[in-house]
Amino acid sequence: MEQAEVPPQRAVCDPCPNEDAVASIWSTLCNGFSAGKHWLLLLLQSLQNVRTTPLAHSLATYRQMVNWDEACIRCIAIHPTSRHQALITSEDIVHLFVNWVDPAAQLQAPEQVDLYCVAYRPCTNRELAVGCAAGIYIWRNVSSQLWGKRLLSHKAHIHVTSVQWNQPGTTLVSVAMGSRQIIVWNTDSAQTIRMLSASISFLLYSPDFQLLFGASSDAGADVCYVERRCWQLEHILAERPIQTAAWTAGSTYLLFVQKDDTHLYSITRYADLGVFLKPQLFWTFELVADLHEIFVLGKQKHHGQAQAIAVDPLNIYLAVIYKRQPFVLLCKLSMKKHAKLRIIPWEYIHCDDEQARGQCAYATCMCFGHAKENGRRRTLTIGWNTGYYQVEWLKTDNYKRCI
Repeated sequence: MEQAEVPPQRAVCDPCPNEDAVASIWSTLCNGFSAGKHWLLLLLQSLQNVRTTPLAHSLATYRQMVNWDEACIRCIAIHPTSRHQALITSEDIVHLFVNWVDPAAQLQAPEQVDLYCVAYRPCTNRELAVGCAAGIYIWRNVSSQLWGKRLLSHKAHIHVTSVQWNQPGTTLVSVAMGSRQIIVWNTDSAQTIRMLSASISFLLYSPDFQLLFGASSDAGADVCYVERRCWQLEHILAERPIQTAAWTAGSTYLLFVQKDDTHLYSITRYADLGVFLKPQLFWTFELVADLHEIFVLGKQKHHGQAQAIAVDPLNIYLAVIYKRQPFVLLCKLSMKKHAKLRIIPWEYIHCDDEQARGQCAYATCMCFGHAKENGRRRTLTIGWNTGYYQVEWLKTDNYKRCI
């Protein structure tokens, strides 16, 4: 870099004509402004990748996670048809595994900070989407050890809190903190296909991919009827701030817990057949259980507020994470025809890391594995605030690892 020419130094006692004095003052001001602008630009560039405390706390309200700003493990995603898994840590690193045994890769980038969510692209285990402060990073495995990345960004869509692929993996849907838009992306061209006006913090495709549930921690919830040409939004849970939600297999029920509440509710869709060729769906609302008061072996236990729920792909289990409780509650689902949906408390899953026993360990996130009819691959993976993750084989033995 070429240095600016330095004017001759002038002694304090040297005489200075008026014109020379004015020129000197003007030159000094210009040099000072130029130097100030340079340092300001450097400061702004350095602040792009620095998270602030108010931001971290505000982001925590948009997640089903316990204490997002403190949790070592923030998100777990398992590929729906293979043995590949992804795990996000507070160090803004995406850890990739094969069957939780072989570390496959660690994905990180300078601009990829404040990671929130991760989702594998269907039909391939070599590509995944990661939501972060800069937007959405699309990572693709181009060789055995090399991963390439592309950034999907929009000026009004930063700090992405939820991403969902459609069934064939041709489009990606995302929502972001503070944004009033749902964006549908064509990831191959990095272009937006459509933008829907809605204040949403997390998304959930129904298992049949006919409905897209979008919920907010302060503005209720919407259901989007997904069609090729038209996406229609319907507000179904007005004035009910949603804490966590999960679809049952077959898209029969949508289970949810409201913010600052202890009750588990369900909504079910029915078609008003009548004489319409395309019947209008309507929703029935029902209380399922109080997750605070649980009866186990005839004894009543109080657990507080539920933070997150998850449903087994075979509709056998429902798992519940509570705020700062040292266990995960595993329940069985009772979904008999023409009968009310019920849950049966089954067992408590505690952290089995010996080093974490004295550290007040509590679960921060979880994910059910893909299902097999023989049950050998029905798993529940739990991330603990200490950085330990635990894989529970629900019908056989346990396997666990610690990052």
